[in-house]
Amino acid sequence: MPFGSLGSPPLLAATQKNLSPKVTQYPDEQAAKDAIDRAEIYGDLIPGPSSNTLLVVPTLSDVAPLDLAANFEVAAKKLGQPLAVQQYAPHPLAKKDPFGLVVSLMLIPLLVGGYMASTMLRTVTGSATGRRRLTALLGFSPRPHPGGTDDVPVRPINRPRVPSR
Repeated sequence: MPFGSLGSPPLLAATQKNLSPKVTQYPDEQAAKDAIDRAEIYGDLIPGPSSNTLLVVPTLSDVAPLDLAANFEVAAKKLGQPLAVQQYAPHPLAKKDPFGLVVSLMLIPLLVGGYMASTMLRTVTGSATGRRRLTALLGFSPRPHPGGTDDVPVRPINRPRVPSR
Protein backbone atom coordinates (compact mmCIF):
# COMPACT_ATOMS: atom_id res chain seq x y z
CA MET A 1 0.00 0.00 0.00
CA PRO A 2 1.53 3.37 -0.97
CA PHE A 3 2.26 5.44 2.12
CA GLY A 4 4.14 8.66 2.83
CA SER A 5 6.36 9.71 5.68
CA LEU A 6 8.33 12.75 6.74
CA GLY A 7 11.66 11.27 7.71
CA SER A 8 12.08 7.83 9.30
CA PRO A 9 10.43 7.91 12.73
CA PRO A 10 10.68 4.82 14.96
CA LEU A 11 6.88 4.49 14.85
CA LEU A 12 7.06 3.78 11.11
CA ALA A 13 9.67 1.06 11.64
CA ALA A 14 7.54 -0.54 14.38
CA THR A 15 4.46 -0.50 12.14
CA GLN A 16 6.31 -2.12 9.25
CA LYS A 17 6.59 -5.32 11.29
CA ASN A 18 2.82 -5.95 10.90
CA LEU A 19 2.03 -3.92 7.81
CA SER A 20 3.92 -3.70 4.52
CA PRO A 21 3.45 -0.17 3.21
CA LYS A 22 5.44 1.05 0.22
CA VAL A 23 6.93 4.10 1.93
CA THR A 24 7.85 7.27 0.07
CA GLN A 25 9.76 9.97 1.92
CA TYR A 26 8.56 13.58 1.58
CA PRO A 27 10.46 16.71 2.61
CA ASP A 28 7.50 18.46 4.26
CA GLU A 29 3.81 18.13 5.06
CA GLN A 30 2.69 20.10 2.00
CA ALA A 31 4.57 17.77 -0.36
CA ALA A 32 2.84 14.79 1.28
CA LYS A 33 -0.57 16.46 0.96
CA ASP A 34 0.15 17.18 -2.69
CA ALA A 35 0.86 13.46 -3.19
CA ILE A 36 -2.44 12.65 -1.47
CA ASP A 37 -4.18 15.14 -3.78
CA ARG A 38 -2.78 13.21 -6.76
CA ALA A 39 -3.96 9.91 -5.17
CA GLU A 40 -0.41 8.56 -4.96
CA ILE A 41 -0.51 7.60 -1.26
CA TYR A 42 -3.20 6.41 1.16
CA GLY A 43 -1.80 8.21 4.18
CA ASP A 44 1.14 10.01 5.72
CA LEU A 45 2.96 9.93 9.04
CA ILE A 46 4.03 13.34 10.34
CA PRO A 47 6.38 13.05 13.32
CA GLY A 48 6.23 15.89 15.82
CA PRO A 49 8.22 16.91 18.88
CA SER A 50 5.59 15.68 21.35
CA SER A 51 3.31 13.45 19.27
CA ASN A 52 2.96 11.87 15.85
CA THR A 53 0.14 12.64 13.43
CA LEU A 54 -1.23 10.05 11.04
CA LEU A 55 -3.10 11.43 8.03
CA VAL A 56 -5.52 8.97 6.47
CA VAL A 57 -7.59 9.49 3.33
CA PRO A 58 -11.12 8.05 3.60
CA THR A 59 -12.11 9.17 0.10
CA LEU A 60 -9.54 6.90 -1.58
CA SER A 61 -10.47 3.68 0.18
CA ASP A 62 -12.93 2.48 2.78
CA VAL A 63 -10.58 -0.11 4.28
CA ALA A 64 -7.10 1.46 4.05
CA PRO A 65 -7.69 4.20 6.67
CA LEU A 66 -8.93 1.60 9.17
CA ASP A 67 -5.94 -0.71 8.59
CA LEU A 68 -3.46 2.14 8.80
CA ALA A 69 -4.98 3.61 11.96
CA ALA A 70 -5.26 0.25 13.70
CA ASN A 71 -1.66 -0.81 12.95
CA PHE A 72 -0.15 2.57 13.80
CA GLU A 73 -2.13 2.76 17.07
CA VAL A 74 -0.88 -0.69 18.13
CA ALA A 75 2.71 0.29 17.32
CA ALA A 76 2.35 3.63 19.14
CA LYS A 77 1.11 1.86 22.28
CA LYS A 78 4.03 -0.56 22.16
CA LEU A 79 6.49 2.34 21.87
CA GLY A 80 4.63 4.51 24.37
CA GLN A 81 4.29 7.37 21.87
CA PRO A 82 1.16 9.46 21.46
CA LEU A 83 -0.53 9.29 18.06
CA ALA A 84 -3.21 11.55 16.62
CA VAL A 85 -5.17 10.18 13.65
CA GLN A 86 -6.61 12.82 11.32
CA GLN A 87 -8.74 12.35 8.24
CA TYR A 88 -7.64 14.35 5.23
CA ALA A 89 -10.08 14.65 2.33
CA PRO A 90 -8.59 16.68 -0.52
CA HIS A 91 -11.67 16.05 -2.65
CA PRO A 92 -14.57 15.43 -0.29
CA LEU A 93 -17.52 13.39 -1.40
CA ALA A 94 -20.88 15.08 -1.84
CA LYS A 95 -22.61 15.90 1.45
CA LYS A 96 -25.78 14.11 0.36
CA ASP A 97 -23.78 11.06 -0.78
CA PRO A 98 -20.94 10.58 1.73
CA PHE A 99 -20.28 6.95 0.72
CA GLY A 100 -20.26 7.43 -3.07
CA LEU A 101 -23.35 5.29 -3.59
CA VAL A 102 -24.61 7.28 -6.59
CA VAL A 103 -21.50 6.37 -8.56
CA SER A 104 -22.01 2.71 -7.63
CA LEU A 105 -25.64 2.84 -8.71
CA MET A 106 -24.60 4.23 -12.07
CA LEU A 107 -22.74 0.95 -12.73
CA ILE A 108 -25.93 -1.13 -12.50
CA PRO A 109 -27.19 -0.22 -16.01
CA LEU A 110 -23.75 -1.08 -17.37
CA LEU A 111 -23.82 -4.49 -15.72
CA VAL A 112 -27.41 -5.21 -16.78
CA GLY A 113 -26.69 -4.02 -20.33
CA GLY A 114 -23.60 -6.22 -20.53
CA TYR A 115 -25.57 -9.21 -19.29
CA MET A 116 -28.35 -8.57 -21.82
CA ALA A 117 -25.84 -8.16 -24.66
CA SER A 118 -24.05 -11.38 -23.78
CA THR A 119 -27.36 -13.25 -23.53
CA MET A 120 -28.49 -11.97 -26.94
CA LEU A 121 -25.13 -12.85 -28.47
CA ARG A 122 -25.25 -16.36 -27.06
CA THR A 123 -28.76 -16.79 -28.44
CA VAL A 124 -27.74 -15.61 -31.92
CA THR A 125 -24.36 -17.32 -32.17
CA GLY A 126 -25.21 -20.46 -30.19
CA SER A 127 -22.06 -20.35 -28.04
CA ALA A 128 -20.53 -18.23 -25.33
CA THR A 129 -17.50 -17.43 -27.45
CA GLY A 130 -16.94 -17.21 -31.15
CA ARG A 131 -16.05 -15.13 -34.12
CA ARG A 132 -18.05 -12.17 -35.37
CA ARG A 133 -19.64 -11.44 -32.02
CA LEU A 134 -19.22 -7.69 -32.52
CA THR A 135 -21.03 -7.88 -35.84
CA ALA A 136 -23.94 -9.70 -34.20
CA LEU A 137 -23.99 -7.15 -31.37
CA LEU A 138 -24.16 -4.30 -33.87
CA GLY A 139 -27.21 -6.00 -35.36
CA PHE A 140 -29.03 -5.32 -32.09
CA SER A 141 -28.07 -1.65 -31.97
CA PRO A 142 -30.50 1.09 -33.00
CA ARG A 143 -30.11 2.31 -36.57
CA PRO A 144 -31.28 5.54 -38.19
CA HIS A 145 -34.68 5.55 -39.89
CA PRO A 146 -34.81 5.31 -43.66
CA GLY A 147 -36.75 8.60 -43.63
CA GLY A 148 -33.61 10.46 -42.59
CA THR A 149 -34.26 11.11 -38.90
CA ASP A 150 -31.66 9.82 -36.46
CA ASP A 151 -33.93 9.38 -33.47
CA VAL A 152 -35.34 6.02 -32.47
CA PRO A 153 -39.09 6.20 -31.81
CA VAL A 154 -39.88 5.57 -28.17
CA ARG A 155 -43.38 4.57 -27.15
CA PRO A 156 -44.81 2.59 -24.28
CA ILE A 157 -45.05 -1.12 -24.97
CA ASN A 158 -48.69 -1.38 -23.89
CA ARG A 159 -49.93 1.34 -26.30
CA PRO A 160 -50.48 0.26 -29.88
CA ARG A 161 -49.05 2.32 -32.67
CA VAL A 162 -51.71 4.60 -34.14
CA PRO A 163 -51.43 4.93 -37.91
CA SER A 164 -51.01 8.49 -39.12
CA ARG A 165 -53.81 10.01 -41.21
